[in-house]
Amino acid sequence: MQSRLVLLIGCLLLGLGLTACGAKQERPQLQVEGVEYQQRPGGTRILTGTLFNPSEQRVPSAQIQVTLLDVDNQAIGSMIVPVQDIGPGERKPFREPVDRKLDVRGVRVKSVLVL
Repeated sequence: MQSRLVLLIGCLLLGLGLTACGAKQERPQLQVEGVEYQQRPGGTRILTGTLFNPSEQRVPSAQIQVTLLDVDNQAIGSMIVPVQDIGPGERKPFREPVDRKLDVRGVRVKSVLVL
């Protein structure tokens, strides 16, 4: 009975130690590079750029939150750009249509969320 209790306490302490070690691992800080907003001759609006992963960790999924700006550089909306499977040290290009009926004249990256 006492050996079972010692074994149970040992397992609990090991589990807590592993959890604490995993909690210290930080998520990679991804960088958005070369963001461009373009309006094509046919009226199609496209947001392009590159997401850079400077870390040594693979990132399965990330979301770039972008603020849409009007002619006066004021926020008039937002959108999310998903980017999948960014390897360590990799630059992953993205291209996302801007599906808005607003008079968008520019964009600003607000944040990057690593999922």
